Amino acid sequence: MSLETPAEHPFAPFVRILGKGKRGARDLTREEAREAMGMLLDGKVEDAQLGAFLMLLRHKEECAEELAGFTDAVRERLPIPSVEVDLDWPSYAGKKRHLPWYLLAAKCLAANGIRILLHGGGAHTAGRIYTEQQLQLLGIRHCEGWEQVAATIEREHIAFIPLGAWMPVLQRMIDMRNLLGLRSPIHSLARLLNPLAPAAACRASSTPATRTPTARPARCWATTPSSSRAKAAKSK
Repeated sequence: MSLETPAEHPFAPFVRILGKGKRGARDLTREEAREAMGMLLDGKVEDAQLGAFLMLLRHKEECAEELAGFTDAVRERLPIPSVEVDLDWPSYAGKKRHLPWYLLAAKCLAANGIRILLHGGGAHTAGRIYTEQQLQLLGIRHCEGWEQVAATIEREHIAFIPLGAWMPVLQRMIDMRNLLGLRSPIHSLARLLNPLAPAAACRASSTPATRTPTARPARCWATTPSSSRAKAAKSK
């Protein structure tokens, strides 16, 4: 037992904002979300805080400004590799009731010269079919780094890279699903990241439209347009 009150952890205010109760809790602002995610990515929080933060977000449902701030924080720490692609295709949820027919559509586009990057977060939920599990069957290469992606895209016009290969901290958060019992907003965040910054991207969400960035202007959740980010990367 301590007779002196310990100093509050710097991350505690973000947990308090989300968990203060029905009348006291509120959404994070974009800047608060950016700062909070930055601390998560930089390893400046305790595991208990991480779990509490993710589940409080899950309970209230993340808003557009929060996802925008999270995206800002990740992009600040994510260099854009100089790999030319036409379409970003995130695949994180897995299919429960249907087969992943979208992979045939992706193959068809690639066969017609459209360069596609697929990325996902692994088979985190039981009873679902994941993109990663079908890659070998469909002849889509599973890459472990951007150099391999570049070579594969050049040759086959389609490649898959796991989230853990380019943002392992977020993969760890996704992998907490079976520890916490629920998926977290990190799945929605990963879909927005567009790591190679092509001008076109596939997006889908089952979250109620009033709470998702798809219900707001794109500027609400993209710090810099993808095309501008790509041009900046090429000029370096």
